[in-house]
Amino acid sequence: MRKLGLDIVKAAAVYPTQQSTDYVRTGSLGKKWTMKGPSMQGSDMVVEVGNVMDYTGFVMGFKSGDRAQLDKFRDLGWRSIEEIGEEEIERARPGLQAVLQE
Repeated sequence: MRKLGLDIVKAAAVYPTQQSTDYVRTGSLGKKWTMKGPSMQGSDMVVEVGNVMDYTGFVMGFKSGDRAQLDKFRDLGWRSIEEIGEEEIERARPGLQAVLQE
């Protein structure tokens, strides 16, 4: 589970190719991803991935809801943290299932 969390943090830190613009990226968003856990919450093992930058939700937020990613950033190639998490969980699934079957 720890590796899964670290893989999500690593994938979240990857920026899409920058479109032609005068904006200069600072890299702050990519550098501020953190991971907590794994820990047990009831019968669930949980890894929490987060970012302290105020604008994280707008740029890389969830697919829908209060903290949804803005269409503008999705159109510019930014992946949502939800999408990244889903992809990394699918990639880790065979290994996690193998450990649980031991």
